[in-house]
Amino acid sequence: MTASERQALLAAGGAHLALLLALSLGWAWQQQPLEIADEMIPVEIVEIADAPRVTAAPKPSAKAAPQETTAPPPTPEVAKPEPEPPVPTDAVPPPEAKPEPPKPPVAKPVTKPRPDTRPLDTQTLENLIDKSLPKAKTR
Repeated sequence: MTASERQALLAAGGAHLALLLALSLGWAWQQQPLEIADEMIPVEIVEIADAPRVTAAPKPSAKAAPQETTAPPPTPEVAKPEPEPPVPTDAVPPPEAKPEPPKPPVAKPVTKPRPDTRPLDTQTLENLIDKSLPKAKTR
């Protein structure tokens, strides 16, 4: 290493140290200290063993269930509506269908991917690389 290279490295190192010092001081002067609160808030430390434990999952509320959106009413057509067939008087009306409660989502079991036991085919990789080379941009 020549003397001029050594001087250049020392100058660059000194400039970096000076820049680091200037940035550190500027950052320290820029920060504002937090104001002291007028009123202190009491804090109670609770041990985990003292906390009540929930043994059963809470029931989902109706408000939390997803709401169904209603479709806009169909636009009336110009064609004549067909007359409804007469309803016999002795017929029993069908019971109203009760909406089923929403089912909770089923969690899928986590499966680990199986390691590939096949040996690596380098010839196929070389063919893929060779095909991509003509498309590559050159500088």
